[in-house]
Amino acid sequence: MRFNRFAHLNRSRGFTLIELILVIFIMALLTAMTTPMLFQFVKTTKVQQTVKAISTSLYRARTEAMRTRKMVGVYFGEDPTSCKTPPLPGVLPSKGRIEVWTVRDSYDSGDFQNEGGCMGSTTPYNLPFDGANWYPYRHPDRCLTPEPISYPDGVRILAGKFSNNATAPKYVFGWPKDYMATAEGEIKRHNITFASTGAMAMPIDGVNSWWNLLIFDEQTGEYTLLSCGEWLTSARPRVLNFQLSGLYGPSGTYYPLTNKLDIPKLVEQ
Repeated sequence: MRFNRFAHLNRSRGFTLIELILVIFIMALLTAMTTPMLFQFVKTTKVQQTVKAISTSLYRARTEAMRTRKMVGVYFGEDPTSCKTPPLPGVLPSKGRIEVWTVRDSYDSGDFQNEGGCMGSTTPYNLPFDGANWYPYRHPDRCLTPEPISYPDGVRILAGKFSNNATAPKYVFGWPKDYMATAEGEIKRHNITFASTGAMAMPIDGVNSWWNLLIFDEQTGEYTLLSCGEWLTSARPRVLNFQLSGLYGPSGTYYPLTNKLDIPKLVEQ
């Protein structure tokens, strides 16, 4: 019988208590270091999830507008108590919901006498003769989203104007001074409308749609700017990678943005 002098090297050696404690300590340290990063990811994910839901809704609206050659509106849900001026009842979906509708317009209904002087154009239905360009498409026709499209709690979606100015303030979102902060005007802050070509609404349509959205978390102030389309042609929505310099509130007053936590307050001033 031959003796194998290397046999003892084939045996597995177990952990000592000190090594086990050291491994547990390292795992605990790594967990403590990554938890804040994970928490930050969860916060921004709510906004990212909302952007995905919006993109799906805009794609559906644009496709249907081109298919049917009709104006199509996307309505973003809201809690009326969140708005300085409560929106006109019965138009917007509840908060956390997005709805896509074909919308009634003057051309489709033959309501030429109230078109504000735009004979034959697809201006909003029942537009007053002296209607300004803030007048929204607020008369839904046919619902294109019988199944719910939802977004996370604590997120708000507002339609408005984004300006990339040559001089300071450079990157601004909000509502110009000709915006009417009324119950009907509030609908416009929660609505994007596509023309029958799949492009964004233009002067021939009464300039009744803004093209940009501000999506923000009410608790953290995390936000994303989204461009819904273009005016010359059908185009996909895209994220605008800019840091806002300031906001115009619905009153038309400009406010510098020094802290993103101020966004929920400034959008109602």
